[in-house]
Amino acid sequence: MNTPTQFRAIFLAAIMVVSMVATGAMAGAVGAQPQPQPTTENPALSNSALTESGPDQSVSTQQTTAVSDSQPAQVADQLTDASGETTVILLVDRDIQQSLITSGEATSTELQQDSRQTLQPVKDQIGQLSTAEVQHEYWVGNALSVEIDLDQSDISTLAEIPGVSSVIPNVQFDTPPQPALTTDADSDEIRTDGITPSLEAGDFTYGLQKIGIPSFEEQFDTDGQGATVAIIDDGISNPTEGHPDLEFAQTAVATDGVITEGTLGSPGAHGEHVSGTATGAADPAGDVPRYGVAPNASLIEVNAFEEGAFLEDILAGVEYAVEEDADVAGMSLGFPPTNDKNPMINAVNRQMEEANAAGTLVSVSAGNSGNADDGGPVTSPATEFGAFSVGASVDNPVNIPELPPILVPLNTGFNGDIVFFSSGGVISDRTAVDSFDYPDTYPRQYVQPDVSAPGAFVISAGPLGTTEQSLEDPNATYSHAAGTSMAQPHVAGAVALIQSATAEDLSPKQIEAALVETAEKPAIPSNFTELNSRDIRYGAGIINVTAATLAAQSENLEIEGTVTDNNQYPACRCNS
Repeated sequence: MNTPTQFRAIFLAAIMVVSMVATGAMAGAVGAQPQPQPTTENPALSNSALTESGPDQSVSTQQTTAVSDSQPAQVADQLTDASGETTVILLVDRDIQQSLITSGEATSTELQQDSRQTLQPVKDQIGQLSTAEVQHEYWVGNALSVEIDLDQSDISTLAEIPGVSSVIPNVQFDTPPQPALTTDADSDEIRTDGITPSLEAGDFTYGLQKIGIPSFEEQFDTDGQGATVAIIDDGISNPTEGHPDLEFAQTAVATDGVITEGTLGSPGAHGEHVSGTATGAADPAGDVPRYGVAPNASLIEVNAFEEGAFLEDILAGVEYAVEEDADVAGMSLGFPPTNDKNPMINAVNRQMEEANAAGTLVSVSAGNSGNADDGGPVTSPATEFGAFSVGASVDNPVNIPELPPILVPLNTGFNGDIVFFSSGGVISDRTAVDSFDYPDTYPRQYVQPDVSAPGAFVISAGPLGTTEQSLEDPNATYSHAAGTSMAQPHVAGAVALIQSATAEDLSPKQIEAALVETAEKPAIPSNFTELNSRDIRYGAGIINVTAATLAAQSENLEIEGTVTDNNQYPACRCNS
């Protein structure tokens, strides 16, 4: 077994190699297939036309901190054709340099102060309009939610306000559909019906074993105490009675861009399953193996889907997680990827980066549109460089104790240890076409997902996926489910464990670096597309929480200087 000293040396060597040769970090996609949801007064809003208005310009290699008053704001093309009362999101320029936010040098207090100074002039301008009204403001992301009557006023009325950088629709997010799994030897999928879980007391699910939970508990005297996980999803199946394996430190719903505490709203099952994987009880009430990564971490549950999970609800949910000092905010949701000229990319990307700077790591699922070796479309917000995106891994069926023997070829539906549906790809369409488009602090080519974690045959709380007879229990409801949605909370729980086991307060960048640099993937050659030792199927590899914790406890997580590629763009996520 490697000693902590050996891990420090290995980790430092690995991160320095990546720092010198990387040209980008990996990005993943959420498994959602949502469509933008217009208000009934504005049926023109469609996700097919999220592009900016204004002339194309050459790529700028200089750091741009704000859009000058003479430059028009980016506007989604669909808004130019919209009519009636419409909710839009305005992104407002900060006085703080983007590079300070990206590196985590801008504090939460500084971000809040800057928002008070930069949002107020825009609010004052809107206050003089008879056709528009500010609904909400968000200091994490520096954004305003505005209702405007587009029958009485043109969208340019908002776009021309000094300080406004983007005007975007209040698009709707969705949770990803469950991928189909079958045991048909002629199919590329694996069926889950007939699964019988291991009933041996004290067993861990294969997912927890895969990411190193048993060895973690042997070495560290914690299972999440002192850490906080926020899950922004759709709630639980029985909001009144709850689930015996889930203990909520706080509950809330996000509706119309506003957080209401003390309730989980309407029933949902996706959030219940995701929360169970992140923080389910160490000793489940039902006769199932332990399935929760960080059982004693505090759990904040935010139901953002009570009235549709629009962008302003996600902005409110993430900001709430930051204000409640969550170590990680997990989101298994999203909408389809968009092109490089879409101002939407800056909205979700900016909020994730600012949440990171304020101390909350944002973990997102990569998407369920994979196509085996070729990867597949990564959905937003996991597409963006500011996200920490997660792909879905799985053992061969014979290695999963919860499964009976399956007489099919062992590689059916799998690519190494990555399940076929997991999205991934080289993200190369983020070239800045205007000086204010995509931040110059980000690489122009990178891979998503960042890492992978178990995401098939996942047992957790609630009636989400397949509930076999063997999972029926009078004490609690459980089900098997598959998707990158199930992989993401393995990572969210791992973040809580790393923070809990480490005396100092780690930054999100430090935790990301520890997880990435200690992730593992098979040494055997593959045909997967690679970029700087990361490929479109694994990212950096499957996480190992024990190795990541040892790395995080070392003294070598900070790197001095700026790491760039041959074009002088930043090359990786490394701290600088």
